[in-house]
Amino acid sequence: VPFHSLLAKNPGHLVWDDFLPIYTLLRIFNLLENYQPLLTRYILEGKGMWATCDMNAVNRKGCDYMYSKFLPLMGLHEDNLTTTNDFRFRTNNNAANKSNLVCAAQGAAGLGMLTDHGMKLHGWNRKDYETMHNYGRGAMLYEFRNFMASNVGVPIRKVKSEPPYIVTFSEMSSESTERNIKYPLLKKALTTAFGDSLTLRSVKLKSKTLEEQVQIAAESAIFVSACGGGAVTAHFLPQGASLILFYKEHGGIEDNRHTGLPARLDWDIFNNMG
Repeated sequence: VPFHSLLAKNPGHLVWDDFLPIYTLLRIFNLLENYQPLLTRYILEGKGMWATCDMNAVNRKGCDYMYSKFLPLMGLHEDNLTTTNDFRFRTNNNAANKSNLVCAAQGAAGLGMLTDHGMKLHGWNRKDYETMHNYGRGAMLYEFRNFMASNVGVPIRKVKSEPPYIVTFSEMSSESTERNIKYPLLKKALTTAFGDSLTLRSVKLKSKTLEEQVQIAAESAIFVSACGGGAVTAHFLPQGASLILFYKEHGGIEDNRHTGLPARLDWDIFNNMG
């Protein structure tokens, strides 16, 4: 499965711009079961494109780390990911590689419009709100959620039907200062209004293992987060749960210029995920 990654060091880009279209592509051609894909990340010659894994050494290191951490969501390990410059392949019997060429009976390519936003940006631009990309995709997004959760051993359950309900606050979820939120006033108000019927839980997901992140979301009845790549963990909320996202009211950007408009990042996928 050859693909070009946007910026996999961001978990939102990794799951929705790499893993989601790869999953969709394999699903389209009925290659999900009984096959173990060999992902091949394409590296352009010369300097990498802006905001991609190969733009600089920092991005490359961040992408490598996030791939090693998040590949289990796809049921894969590091030997299932190679690049056009770095061939890594392990045979079933661990025999030594005799060539850096692979002859495969099946192959799948063409991720472009299968990402979470297609031709659009993530919500920075006014045009991002003129059309919808994920319309009618909710059921498949839930299948994708269950596929990933099962791969890391998290059971598929609906939200709890009786209190106390777990309210999870994802704190400091972004590298952006404006989206590093701790919610003290909101937590105080909820405790005053609902008391013991809610269990409030504050987490910094970046410090958790992959399995812990998925489990935390899967146990939550309500998930609170700032929008952005760190909010991708909300994809693992159980059926019947609610998501509350905070966004920068004047964070819109077009052609590297601030518009003063809202930046409701990833609104398209979250609206249709529900």
